[in-house]
Amino acid sequence: LLGTNTTGNEVQFTWAPVASATSYDLKITNLITNFTETKSFPTSPANMTLITGVAYEWQVISKSNKSALTTGSAKWKFYLSGVGESTFAPFPASLTFPASGQQVTATAGQVKLTWSGSDPDSGNSFLSYEVFVDTDIAKVKNREVPAQKTKTESLTIPVKSAGTYYWMVKTSDETSSSYSSVYGFRVN
Repeated sequence: LLGTNTTGNEVQFTWAPVASATSYDLKITNLITNFTETKSFPTSPANMTLITGVAYEWQVISKSNKSALTTGSAKWKFYLSGVGESTFAPFPASLTFPASGQQVTATAGQVKLTWSGSDPDSGNSFLSYEVFVDTDIAKVKNREVPAQKTKTESLTIPVKSAGTYYWMVKTSDETSSSYSSVYGFRVN
């Protein structure tokens, strides 16, 4: 998969064709608004006009008119810089465990939260994280609970059986920050 800024705000996306595919859905998510736009294309490459100064995630879904089954590529993140941009906010963290809606079993009354962060400026070398966790989704969304700070991409938290917990991660580099989606999980 390859994305190339062609002219202005137009980005060309290129991927390796799949022999059995008859069309491809190109899914592009604005990581600031969390809005996903999906457009269908018969083949690679495909051009899309995007907003500069925004972080995006993209994925290609291979489709065939002979089957209802589809195959999705890996998801890739990029930042479409604008005029005069010299530093960029880190990408919102990808929450990896527990997945949203997952039911988990605690170990000694604890669950280990894990995520993945990245920064278009410096990779992961200067990233720090603040994790917001609570049983009240509104308190997590509004950051009304004390943040637990860490430099690693995991945090072990105490939990109670049969409890539902919500969590979100703030990712910061030396100059700016971004927030992940809020995920919820239930403890057995």
